[in-house]
Amino acid sequence: EEMWWWPRVWGLLGSRRWSASSSEWASVRERAGDVEFRVVEQRERLFDEDTAPRVVLWRDPSAWCPFCSMTLMLLETMRLSYTVKLIPLRGYMRPGDEKDPEYLAMVPDGIVPGLQHAVDGGGF
Repeated sequence: EEMWWWPRVWGLLGSRRWSASSSEWASVRERAGDVEFRVVEQRERLFDEDTAPRVVLWRDPSAWCPFCSMTLMLLETMRLSYTVKLIPLRGYMRPGDEKDPEYLAMVPDGIVPGLQHAVDGGGF
């Protein structure tokens, strides 16, 4: 199939400036203001009267995994206190790297996300 539209689109794209100057970025940062809170950067979240998290969420360090993001949103929406432990995605591990043995004992194939729930009497 011939892509007759591509040269026309490329011409339109090529005629535009796609990079912003540092003064333009400074203006954007100024208008945006400071970011006070980023959920994906938190390593522990306590809600209401909780003194200790009841859930451990194992997720990827870069917050790229959509399943980890959905699980995180669910915990936030339900206001369940949680701790985050990071486990690398298989595709981003260096040769010879291994996932945390604690995680592999729980999830032998190492797929994220993983959830652990506290049991009565302490521990997970």
